Amino acid sequence: MNPLYLDIGNSNLKLAAESNGEWEIVFEGAISSMGDLIYHLKKAENHSEIIVSSVRVDVVNQLKKSELQQKLSIIRFDDISQKFLNYNTPQTLGLDRFFSCFGAVKLSEKNVIVVDAGTACTVDFMTSDKVFEGGVILPGLRITKQAMKNELPELPIPEEYIPEHWPGKSTKECIQWGLYGGMKAAIQSYIDRYKAQYRDVSVHITGGEAGIIQNLLGSELVMSHHKFLVFEGMKDFVSSV
Repeated sequence: MNPLYLDIGNSNLKLAAESNGEWEIVFEGAISSMGDLIYHLKKAENHSEIIVSSVRVDVVNQLKKSELQQKLSIIRFDDISQKFLNYNTPQTLGLDRFFSCFGAVKLSEKNVIVVDAGTACTVDFMTSDKVFEGGVILPGLRITKQAMKNELPELPIPEEYIPEHWPGKSTKECIQWGLYGGMKAAIQSYIDRYKAQYRDVSVHITGGEAGIIQNLLGSELVMSHHKFLVFEGMKDFVSSV
């Protein structure tokens, strides 16, 4: 019976199943919906195993205390061989970063840059032989906008596009250049830096804000959008170790 794959992020939970190469999200919600997730998992009698990747120790501990304990296969950082890591602090590495890169290499068979646009936005690099080289972590758009709303309440939060003319000629346009133009400039500069160092690179994007970030970066940057990249990586990793 096919396993279920559970990705526990900083803010959200995603549970996916795969059949004949096709992925389906069978549960998705905020961390606060753990009770609903556990209820859903208890009903999933056709799946004898739940493969878990998590950046939240507290949430994993909740799962361990449930009736599902015997079904859980929790991937920990020390399950990842050093041959896959050129990273000084693997114990603090978010496994979703590693698995998204692992999945991208599986799909492209090239060196990969992976932009994971979620609560945090990461821009990571993995070689074609699946060595994770590290990357960049910056705040995602949602939490940046929330911080502006909380700390700068007099400023508007405008639509998610970059004005055609430079510089901004209104407060709205100035914020658009700073918020969205700044995100684009940062991500583009990281991608360019990787490409200057490595050849034969493919660029991939995933995460809840992937569509927004891809629009900001523009069509001139060739990149593949994969909604299920982290699950592809989890599946490939489990089957290869």
